[in-house]
Amino acid sequence: MLSEQRQSIFVDIISEATEMVFTHVDRNDLTGVVDYASIFARSPEEFSEIATELQQNGSVAIERPSGNYYMLNEPLETPAGVIRHCRVRLFDTDHPERGYADFEVTDYHAFKEKYSSKPYFSVLDKEEMSELRDPAYNVRAYFTNRSF
Repeated sequence: MLSEQRQSIFVDIISEATEMVFTHVDRNDLTGVVDYASIFARSPEEFSEIATELQQNGSVAIERPSGNYYMLNEPLETPAGVIRHCRVRLFDTDHPERGYADFEVTDYHAFKEKYSSKPYFSVLDKEEMSELRDPAYNVRAYFTNRSF
């Protein structure tokens, strides 16, 4: 099981991301599922520590140069439900927030149409996802055309 410190970081990210999402998104556009969460490492040392802990408590689901995706052996209870997938991203100055969560939507194309022109939303067409990035929060949220 993840250490209390790591669990707390993931829970804080999901809690803050959920608050931000509920501020900007109609709940009827969401399935209520958080697909996974990610920590943005604040240093190379923190990245290494978290990656080691995730590896010890799960397995690599997808390898990425910026940080692997892991499937946890034991699911993590959060205010938004249980998650089994998480990751840590390498430190970089383009991601000053603490992390992000991916939220499932009921209809991605309708969601994209409805929110793409709203403040704090952007569409990442290459990834087929939308991003919510409100500077009042220390997290990001993503809404994808697929689930993990």
